[in-house]
Amino acid sequence: MNSEVVSKLSPYKAKRSLAKVNLEEGLRLVNDFYWSIFVSTQFASEQGNTDPLIAFVNSKREFGGQGRLRPVNLRRLIASSEDELPKFGLIVLFSHFEVYLREVCMTAVTANPGVVAGAPGSVNGENIAGDEELLSVIESMAASTVDGWLRGNYAERFGAMRRVFGLGQHITAPHVPTLDEYYAKRNCFVHRRGMIDARSKRFFPSDDSNPLGGKLRFDRSDFIRLHRAIHSCSDEIDTFTMNTHVRNAEVLRRLYEARRDHSDWTAKNYNVELQNLRLDIVSRRTIAQVLGILPK
Repeated sequence: MNSEVVSKLSPYKAKRSLAKVNLEEGLRLVNDFYWSIFVSTQFASEQGNTDPLIAFVNSKREFGGQGRLRPVNLRRLIASSEDELPKFGLIVLFSHFEVYLREVCMTAVTANPGVVAGAPGSVNGENIAGDEELLSVIESMAASTVDGWLRGNYAERFGAMRRVFGLGQHITAPHVPTLDEYYAKRNCFVHRRGMIDARSKRFFPSDDSNPLGGKLRFDRSDFIRLHRAIHSCSDEIDTFTMNTHVRNAEVLRRLYEARRDHSDWTAKNYNVELQNLRLDIVSRRTIAQVLGILPK
């Protein structure tokens, strides 16, 4: 690919990966769901009056055959929601973050394949962004390797990313204690029915509200703390990864994928596609120059 043409993308270089776009959407959905359920159940519990909810259920014919939504079961349903909500929040926040870390690592590898062999300058991802067959081979070869990096606690995962990508320790170190604490708590829910064992407790020894052998507690302040840590940590990882490894490669790849799938598109269509993906906008003129098509 002509480097002069690619350089025209520089002012529009993506400030975040598509993985980060997806993570932010996931965090928003989890946040909205968590607080809507929390507020509704908390209100019903504090008021000690389920009459408004009963009236609502009775007014909706579609609830008639739903079993647990029958008025007689509402108090039990509220209690169940209060019990399950912490588990849901903790597990799903990490689910989104784990998907993000895998996707951003795969994006970085396909943009800069040499990092896997310790030779980061050997292949320019911008030059191979349009080579679908080669990229598919790279993805297949990298998948199991990337999965191997992202195992264990977060200190270990970030250590692997530091060795491969040069991710600065200062980027992740402030977030590791929080992430490892809540990942250990998450494992209590997933593997031990919420009971705290010695292996997990070593990651939060000073948390007196969660003693060894007790049932894990995870309240709204914990949700806020973990949500903030994931958001902040991913911001910093993404900025580093995009600036150091990905650069223009992901935007170029999306443009070439769209060209393969939509040979009749104009530059305007590609511009809209980048907007739909919530990636940074590229001018129609630049898109036309990069893809060798008419700007209109």
